[in-house]
Amino acid sequence: MVLLGRLGGRVGHRRTAHRVEGIPSLDGVPSFFCARNRWHTGGVTSLTAVLGDITRLPVDAIVNAADHRMRGGGGVDGAIHRAGGPRILEDCITRFPHGLEAGDAGWTTAGDLPAKNVIHTVGPNYSRGETDRELLVSCYRRALEVADELGARTVAFPLISAGVFGWPHRDAVAAAVDTLAESPTQVERVTIVAHDQKMYELVRARLARRVPFQLLSAVEELHRHGFEGVRVRPGMSPSGMYWRITISAGDRELHYSTGSTTEVLDQEVTLTTPISDIADHLAAYLEPAITRNPNNVSWFVGLHDIVRTHDAVPIAYADYFDDTQGWEIGWVAGSDTPSRPPDRPQTMVVTRGRSNSTMCRIVRPCLAASPSTFPDRLTQSRTPS
Repeated sequence: MVLLGRLGGRVGHRRTAHRVEGIPSLDGVPSFFCARNRWHTGGVTSLTAVLGDITRLPVDAIVNAADHRMRGGGGVDGAIHRAGGPRILEDCITRFPHGLEAGDAGWTTAGDLPAKNVIHTVGPNYSRGETDRELLVSCYRRALEVADELGARTVAFPLISAGVFGWPHRDAVAAAVDTLAESPTQVERVTIVAHDQKMYELVRARLARRVPFQLLSAVEELHRHGFEGVRVRPGMSPSGMYWRITISAGDRELHYSTGSTTEVLDQEVTLTTPISDIADHLAAYLEPAITRNPNNVSWFVGLHDIVRTHDAVPIAYADYFDDTQGWEIGWVAGSDTPSRPPDRPQTMVVTRGRSNSTMCRIVRPCLAASPSTFPDRLTQSRTPS
């Protein structure tokens, strides 16, 4: 079922498990479709994670984490050569007689695999001292470029260098998800294939990490369309493990926690979901009225600017925080604050918290209502209210 939101855009489908065309569910783990992010020009339409065997996917291309000699090896490389048969190795010898450098990519036949082609890329060997992260990022970018040369629209990736090459798992996942989401490409659907449950959960967590930022951007979109009374109250769960937010309009409230991963009101929201679709979904649920509240809008613009600058979520409350009033930016200790932002805009000062994570505190009222009232500067200690 597709709903039409107040902003005239398309609200995403209700979250139902279904197979992306051409990409089967593996080991009972479904892939979910996300609408194209119109704010992400030329990016992928769908970025998903599955747990299973990459050699089984009937996609346009699968990516092989190859050895620089391009003659087969262990891990994913060996599995692809075994499943695809000798034609892959024959093509590697013909097309890459001198192998490939780390960070580069090239393609061969897929042999007996259900995929149409194999894109080989050589990841840096962290265990042998190849620790330049740009090489790892380059693997994903170059693989997408080769996919574009092939006209591939569905591509499956392993987690490059995360196996025997020893790249730290969390950073390997971050490099994969962030690069695939942000790189310009004509590929429409990308699947990251994890080989075990732990790596799968890490990929899912990374995909979910952007949901708080997507929600804040959707609130700003609602403000731009005249729903200026929509408010936010973000904070941390009592355990300190999960960020949560209440988005309200009048007497209606929406609650989200990162413990729900990517599900917001039964809709799957990921980093490729259009902001306008999320805003439509919020508007359909909250039913906000057209309201003028420039102070709230100005306050939120300043808050959101610093959130984007420092890539960290706002925190207004948590049961274990101290009793100093104000807001902070970051996942660490913060302070209590009233449940609603004040009607008058306030200045913000970016400070350093107890764990040296970048944070932002609202410290005093300000008469100006311009976003310029939110300075982006660092101080070495917390400013008293």
